[in-house]
Amino acid sequence: MQLSPEILDAIALQMGNSFKADPMFSAQMEGLIQREKLLLAHARLSLKHSLKIGALHMFDNDPRAIMVAFDSDKNSKLREMQTLVKTIGVSFFIL
Repeated sequence: MQLSPEILDAIALQMGNSFKADPMFSAQMEGLIQREKLLLAHARLSLKHSLKIGALHMFDNDPRAIMVAFDSDKNSKLREMQTLVKTIGVSFFIL
């Protein structure tokens, strides 16, 4: 699936907004000044990873209607580790 940067940003924003109401997210981000920026960066990295492994599914071209699903037997541990390292790097850069 090929998505424009605008659609990816809309999906990342939607994902970020859904996490804001999560109590665990609130506890993890408590006291951080740039929590919105960090959340958006993490959502973008997750989306890029999901696209690479073919796990992102959007319904009716609506960025508010997405599903991330994949066959874990076919998931690349190396790609998963690369995404984790990128996420940690972005986190340190933002913080």
